[in-house]
Amino acid sequence: QPTWVVTGRAAIGAGYLRIAGDVDAQIRAIVQLRAAAPAIQHVVILRAPLAIKSRLDVWGDLGDAAIVLHALKRAMDPVGILGAGRGPV
Repeated sequence: QPTWVVTGRAAIGAGYLRIAGDVDAQIRAIVQLRAAAPAIQHVVILRAPLAIKSRLDVWGDLGDAAIVLHALKRAMDPVGILGAGRGPV
């Protein structure tokens, strides 16, 4: 069973959630949080062991935002050199 530590900013609807537990329990918790959309819109993994990062996309599903993010990336970084491989697009 994972242990949860939550900090957040209710006024802006953002927060951090630390999930401690074995790898499988953490992965199940992340998958459940991501499935809770639209109540929880984005679950991004900031820090995790390789055992988790290798099994989950750290950015999660971008949904409709992917189109806008790709267009923004092309407009601001047409040659694709800024933060290459470090972001969701």
